[in-house]
Amino acid sequence: MTAKIFIVMGSTGEYSDRTEWPVMAFLTEAEAKKHEDDCLTEAIRLGASSTLKKPHYDSYAHDGEKSKFDPDMQCSYTGVGYFIMDCPFTAPKPSFLLKTTGGYLKLNEDRTYNAKASKAEATRFATKADAEVWTDGENDEVVSSD
Repeated sequence: MTAKIFIVMGSTGEYSDRTEWPVMAFLTEAEAKKHEDDCLTEAIRLGASSTLKKPHYDSYAHDGEKSKFDPDMQCSYTGVGYFIMDCPFTAPKPSFLLKTTGGYLKLNEDRTYNAKASKAEATRFATKADAEVWTDGENDEVVSSD
């Protein structure tokens, strides 16, 4: 399934001296907007925001204090600004495991199975129904692989 993520980006400088960096990614635009606002508010508190219209920011008065919303914040003579960028991504497909009384089910290539496999080596089923085919009906349980 293709979805979108929303990435809060930081930037400073201009033209060939411009630097951009990813701050944090979110699954919703509303969460990204809130974080963008928090980053800007923090930059203003630190005296580094480009909205302050100061002539130089190279030595903004934060005494080495890092932004709690953007620990990698950089700042040049233009100050720092933030924006949101969206990007498509493929969401992971859910998978299911069959938990047995002795461990997890692992199907082997030779059509045999191991009902005492570790979670790491267990077979991942694409759907819950696929995993349920292998249950004994009494002691087995289909669980999410997360």
